[in-house]
Amino acid sequence: MARRCLSVHEVHDKMRRWTVLVQVVEKSHVLTSNGSPPIRFQRLVLTDSEGTMVSAVIYGNDIRYFANLLQPFKRYYITGGTVKKQDAKYKISDYHFSWVIHNKTLVEEYVEPNPPMLPCTFEFTKFEDLFRFADTENVQSLQAIVITAFATKEQNNGSTTRDFIVMNEEKKPMLLTLWNEFEQNQGTQLANSIGNANVIIGMKLKITTFNYLSLTTKLGSGLLINPPTSEANALKEWTRIGITVDDGTGSINTVIFGLDAEKFIPFTALQFWEAHNEELNFSTELASAIGKHSIVCFIRYYEADYQGQKEGKYNIVKAYTIEESVHISMAITTAETNEKIPDLHATVLQSAKKNEFFSPSTKKLLDTIAESSATANKVPPLVTTTKRTLVFGTVPSEIGLNFAEANTSTLLPTNAPGSPLKK
Repeated sequence: MARRCLSVHEVHDKMRRWTVLVQVVEKSHVLTSNGSPPIRFQRLVLTDSEGTMVSAVIYGNDIRYFANLLQPFKRYYITGGTVKKQDAKYKISDYHFSWVIHNKTLVEEYVEPNPPMLPCTFEFTKFEDLFRFADTENVQSLQAIVITAFATKEQNNGSTTRDFIVMNEEKKPMLLTLWNEFEQNQGTQLANSIGNANVIIGMKLKITTFNYLSLTTKLGSGLLINPPTSEANALKEWTRIGITVDDGTGSINTVIFGLDAEKFIPFTALQFWEAHNEELNFSTELASAIGKHSIVCFIRYYEADYQGQKEGKYNIVKAYTIEESVHISMAITTAETNEKIPDLHATVLQSAKKNEFFSPSTKKLLDTIAESSATANKVPPLVTTTKRTLVFGTVPSEIGLNFAEANTSTLLPTNAPGSPLKK
């Protein structure tokens, strides 16, 4: 017999027993109230399949009952619990109640290989608007990708902090400081996986001018790491480099994205930022380092609209280093004849002009980080599955990308409100 579940909206304070299938959005650290006597509690944010969020809380000794349950992003059946009218100033959705989960509440995990995307929506503040809330108690929520982690610091009051550089879809960097439990838990996780391009959702963060304009956690803040949302997935696919590849029979201008592109960048995000601050130019070294790589890649053709005109473009869907490719089984054939083709020795394609795709300043170099490729509109008449060894070369500014894409300045502005690079 199928289990009967209600939606969050159907649960109210007059009901004695009810069951809702919820997905955990956030589970806070264990906190202690300022009252006398102090009370330990743990906050949760839950959502149902309709995207309605509800705040819940666990008190005192009941916290240990659920230590291994109600983990972020997983789904659970919750049966019973105390339903209370929610104070309007603490509401997180249009639902009018909150829940208290206690040792008589039945919590059962909904077993599934992977949890679904979070159905709820978030409202984020743009980095360019953060200055409006500086040094006030008006906390803000935002989404960003973690670029760099700094070392942990011991403060004079016995607290521990760790600073991170984060960046949002506006391509604006910002300093984020995690305090105490946030530093010890989420901070350690982020620092130990800094190369994974972690996306965070920061909730109820304080905006401060202590380090220029920056972000900091406080009691009541929340920090989600790699939440299952489409917005978070899109944020991971920033990094874009225009390159020319050559297999010995010809060359093609294409674009490589994300983690595949990062394999061939020999500098860290921190080095990019420091170089920009010091107005150093190492674009030549970067182009030279990228140009030394041989790769095996899959290239996809598509057409995109630009100023009313159709433009044919090529994207690298997946790239492997030579070392990686020896472990990958791939057919070496053409679509036309199914005839096997031997690998060819590739040579580096030299830039046609001195004015390369990576411009003379590091800022322009960083501007190559941009949005993901446009959605494919048309498949070309000829598709090849040929395996070839390809070599990077830098693309001149007038080749491969249209003028707007190649020259739009979107990253690391030094004079925008909220930028830690502002002088």
